[in-house]
Order: sequence, then structure tokens, then C-alpha cells
Amino acid sequence: MKSSLLGVDSCTAGDFAHWLKDSSPQVEGLMQEYAPRILMGQYLQEVVSDIAQKFNHSGIQFARVNASVRNVRRTSAGFEVHTANGVRLVDYIVLAVGHLRKRSAFPDIEQYFSNPYHDLSRIKKIPAGSKVGVLGTKLTAVDMALLLRRIGVAHVHMFSNSGQLPLVRGLIPTSCEDVAFEKCPGKSILDFFRWFRREKTYAPEYVGFITMRDVSVRLEHEIEAAAHVRDWQLWLDGSKGWIDDYWLRMSTKEKRRFYRKYQGLWMSYRHPMPLANALKIRSMLRAGELSVHAGYKSMRLKANEHFEVDVSDSLLELDYVIDATGVSGNLAKLDSVLVENLIDSGMLSQYEFGGVAIDPETHQLFEQPGAYAIGPLTQGSLFYVSAMERLVIHAERVAEHIVKSQCPARSVHNPLYVGARS
Repeated sequence: MKSSLLGVDSCTAGDFAHWLKDSSPQVEGLMQEYAPRILMGQYLQEVVSDIAQKFNHSGIQFARVNASVRNVRRTSAGFEVHTANGVRLVDYIVLAVGHLRKRSAFPDIEQYFSNPYHDLSRIKKIPAGSKVGVLGTKLTAVDMALLLRRIGVAHVHMFSNSGQLPLVRGLIPTSCEDVAFEKCPGKSILDFFRWFRREKTYAPEYVGFITMRDVSVRLEHEIEAAAHVRDWQLWLDGSKGWIDDYWLRMSTKEKRRFYRKYQGLWMSYRHPMPLANALKIRSMLRAGELSVHAGYKSMRLKANEHFEVDVSDSLLELDYVIDATGVSGNLAKLDSVLVENLIDSGMLSQYEFGGVAIDPETHQLFEQPGAYAIGPLTQGSLFYVSAMERLVIHAERVAEHIVKSQCPARSVHNPLYVGARS
């Protein structure tokens, strides 16, 4: 999402853009662009420092503990948080662990990367001239393809079931006041499509906007269309305020159908790539440095430690493979000692559509008063859990419930401990 739309303050739109403007003239120009992640990190560090100062001035203890959390145990007095540095006692616990590592499909094979953003230092050491596969064709896969291009690998093969790249982000108007972001009525996938078509949000688009499958031709159309405001993107962006409620109204059958048939389609349309990245991907396709394959079926490790990948149009032989399919919704596939211990103790339970089971209104863990989760761990119970604007809303719900749950006669002296990555 562009810098002008980001921030941690739900009452002040574009707080990140204001921070960029105040930081220096060099970064102010990024307000309408996609700022580097390192700048977002600096912004968040300043936000946390600001919060710490405000807490301290108000007499509230704020402690940051740099230690890996191994376990959390419920006691009669609250929760024991076990780290490598000892045990801390807290009244409430919030699991805000971000994107945890996945277990590798090929353990102990150095040529396979299950967690691209965790494994960046290793990926950057892939020898120039290698043939590299990227499992997935959405935003993370695009990031990996562009990184591999900078490294100088011989060829990149992206592959997935759909073989479809993300669409391309169009211009964003300075004001969206003319767009009436109506909530979608109904409770099914068909109801959503009917709403989308009825509003004619894609009328100005090119022929084949919905049905085109040729990757190169579609990308050309997308790059051309990105020179203008694309109303359908504004409509889908506007769904962020009600999509969780819509997900909760959907039946079990509809949710299963979505994951089976429509998740890739949703990701392509709802999360478009920046125009700058689209131009680089087009350059790679034209230069013969990149191929995009549909119909991914299986992957095998051969005796020579090369990978053989079966896709619809060929059998690929690759030196390295990067899994760019995102976080696993299956808790058993997460490479986390903390999650393992919490499952064993019964504090965490798997939700049938992925992630941990929570109360979607409060984010409290299922049958675990005083324990909460937020972010990617809750994907399944909720629909939209990773974007900053949703995290802000979800964090406010957690904080509100914690405050309301406190007995007026009791003062909470122990700090709220936010779970760190295992």
C-alpha cells in the first residue's frame, strides 16, 4: 500500500506520510509512492519510543525485553512468560508474533528456502547463473524474482496453480470523496461477485480484464491501465472496513469454496503490485530471464540434489527453489517452539479454516480468558489480518477488551506482555 495511506493512528489518516514529510526533504517525495520497508521500520521504532515516553510520564511501566519466548503458562496469579532469560509474571498476554517461520518441505536441504524474508541473507548467496524456481506468483514471488534478477541468476521460473501475476496498482487520487464505498450485502461468494458487477467498477477496463490468461499480454494491458485511476481498486480497498464481517457471515461451505477456488483470484485483484515492479517483471519476461507457469502439480528432489517440478506446460529442473506462498494456516507446519508448547498445553487450538481459534470480536483465544492473539496467527478466524490499517483496528479491540475486563477494585501492576517471535 502507498505511503500516503499508512499509519498506526486510526484517527489520523496517512500518519506515516506525515512522518516521511517531517523526516527530511529526501523522503518526502515518497509520500505517494511505495516507501522502502526500512523506512517503515524506522517509523515504527519512533512510534514505540514515543509510546514508551508517554507511558513513563504517566507513571505506567513500559518494558521491552529482548528475549525469545519459549512458553506461556497460566497460573492462579496470571501468566508465566518463559524466556531464555528467565520467567516473568503478567496479568494478560497478547500473541503478536508476526509471520512465523514455516517448516521446510525439504528439511536440511540448503537449496530450498521455506521462508524467503527470514532467509534473505542465504538467498543472496545463490550463485549467479543458477536456475531458480519460485513457488507462488503473487507479491512475495514478485519480490523474490526481482531480487534474483539483481543477483544475476540465469533464469527464474515462477509457478503456481493459477499462474497469474498480481494486477498493477493504478493512480491513487488525492481524494476518494467521490467514491461511495458501499458495504456488500449478502453472505456468499456469488453475492460478492454480483455486487462487484452491479456497481460497474471495472467498466473502463480492457477487454479480457476478468478472463485473460496470457501472462505477457495481460501484463501489457495492466501497465497501460495503471496510468489512470482504477475505480475497482478503490472499491476493493474500501472493502477493508467490512470484509471481516462479511467473512463471518459466510457459511462453512462458502469459506471452503473460497479457499479451494478463489483465494488466488482475490490476491491478484485485492493486492496489486506497484507499477515500478510491473515494469521490471515485463523487462525480465522480454529478456527471457523469467517464465511464469500455471498448473503446478508436484515437486521432487532428485538424486543429484536438483529439483524436478511438474507444471502444466513442462517438467522443470531447477538448482534452487524459494517457497513464496506465504505463512501457513496449519499451526502444525509452523517452525515455532512457542506455538508447539502452547498447543501441547491447550492454550492454542487450531481453527478449521487456519490459524488459531479466537473470539473475532475481542481477539481472545478460545476458552482462554486474558490471552489474546493478533496478526497472521488469526488468519482464518478473521479474513484480513496483516495490513497495517486492520492491525490498528484489531489492536484497539484487544486494548478495549483488556481495559473493560479489569475489575474496578483491582489495579493491574504487571505490564501487558506482548509475545515475541520464538
